[in-house]
Amino acid sequence: MQKVIGLDLGSYSIKAVEIINTFSSYDITGFREYPLAFGDPSTLDMRQADVLAEIFSQTEMEADRIVTALSGQFVTSRILEFEFSDPKKIAAAVSAEVEDFIPFDIDEMIVDEQMLGQTPYGANQVLAVMTRKSYMQKFLDQLQKVNLDPKVVDIDSLAFYNLSATMGIPDGKLAALVDIGHSKTSICIVKDGVIRMFRTINVAGKFVTEFLARDRETGFLDAQEKKHEISEIAIPGTKPANSAIAQITLAMHVITKEIGRTLYAFKSYEKQPMDLIYVSGGTSRLKNIESYLSQELGAQVVKNNLFNSTLNISDALSSKLAELPQSVAIGMRGITNVKRVSQVNLRKGEFAFVQDYERVLKGVFSFVRYLAVAAVILFVSYVLHSILYSSQTSSVHSTYRKEIVKVFPSLKKKVTKKTSFKVMKGMAEKAFTKDSSQYQRSVGGFIEGNKGSAALVILAQISEKIPADVKLDTSLFQYKVPKDGGGKLVFQAEVDSYNTGVKILETLKAMPALRNVTEKASKNNIGRPGKVYLIHADLNEQFNIAGGF
Repeated sequence: MQKVIGLDLGSYSIKAVEIINTFSSYDITGFREYPLAFGDPSTLDMRQADVLAEIFSQTEMEADRIVTALSGQFVTSRILEFEFSDPKKIAAAVSAEVEDFIPFDIDEMIVDEQMLGQTPYGANQVLAVMTRKSYMQKFLDQLQKVNLDPKVVDIDSLAFYNLSATMGIPDGKLAALVDIGHSKTSICIVKDGVIRMFRTINVAGKFVTEFLARDRETGFLDAQEKKHEISEIAIPGTKPANSAIAQITLAMHVITKEIGRTLYAFKSYEKQPMDLIYVSGGTSRLKNIESYLSQELGAQVVKNNLFNSTLNISDALSSKLAELPQSVAIGMRGITNVKRVSQVNLRKGEFAFVQDYERVLKGVFSFVRYLAVAAVILFVSYVLHSILYSSQTSSVHSTYRKEIVKVFPSLKKKVTKKTSFKVMKGMAEKAFTKDSSQYQRSVGGFIEGNKGSAALVILAQISEKIPADVKLDTSLFQYKVPKDGGGKLVFQAEVDSYNTGVKILETLKAMPALRNVTEKASKNNIGRPGKVYLIHADLNEQFNIAGGF
């Protein structure tokens, strides 16, 4: 028998669920919620620390394993594809891939990955997740204040994948597990036992309370009490019974719109609509929420009722069904015999969990035992390396000098065997600056000489008109001048989606210089996601190339 505690560190409360794992079942035997004192968001860490200290002063919190999760608000994820399947190669490739789209140095990040499976065209899909080391350090420091050192740190929105295997989701159905909490909404999309996407949206029940407080010109706590008292939204097409319900419905529309954007983005990528939505979280207690979300999102919405899962839930927890799923999902990550769980663990590298301290100390003593012998070996090695490095330095100096003279022949007489690296570097920089100025003048001359080229002017105008956020690869740009005058343009681009192709086509149609803009062909991009668009257009007879670049 194994006792696991799933710890959910929220912004409204801290929740702890107790899971007893036997050989044949998972029993949810206990659940406690510890509300946080109301305060400014900047004091959240302090308020969480106070409640954690209170929780872990109680003996009933002892367990074989305690599992928690970092908020998805601090995590970025991507689904990548590779032709190879070797785990070591994939781990190395993931770090290289994510480095291109994160705004931080890769050394500041924790990166982990999980294999998802193969695409229909044979590529291996990998879920890559990353967070900044500073977030992880702050998170662990807070837990260590109460002597809590979790072996695994999951991601709260990704953790719902741990729960999905127990829910009886029908085969072939695309399902979204949506948890609308206090300050965030977690979304996890699964199909046939495979996670397809997860995301955290920074708007949830707190937004509804703030909306009520602003519209009713009252305090946050009064608005929260009113929200809990009314606890209802109006079904689309019906008239709200009172102004409070109308205000709650308006606020929920904003949250629903953000959820809808995530589902629409997934649908655009996967080309499949959502079949089922399981909703949970404190905000899911609102009356009529299933009907409201069903109509707004265009999918069947049901409450995430864990009594309908394969888990054994204590009858005493029947009043906590809305709050249970998140902490249970986190706790399931700590069950050793669950097959379909998140493989992501943010405790990597310098944050890796060290359990066997005695073994580490034995290793240190063994090292000290051989320290004297190692010191002698290191000294001899130092002398030999010093001689070797001196020779290598001379060789590098000679090579460096030859390369500089090769690139900048004018420095041949100035750079000698005695010229230092620093002086050679300065000479090379000055020569490079001088040559660069010459190149710039050459480029300026080219632009001046070609500014009357209609083909180049059209290319420049297209580059300016297409929005910066539109991703495309131009594979063909052909400008023809027929004998009867005018001009014809053939433009082919590889885009990431149908919507992007439409944007490009509409942009070209809106250009005064072009007419008869026509999509001649569109087809799927062979071997990778996206489409290829071929567009023909005529040059407008009134087009004036004056102005050039």
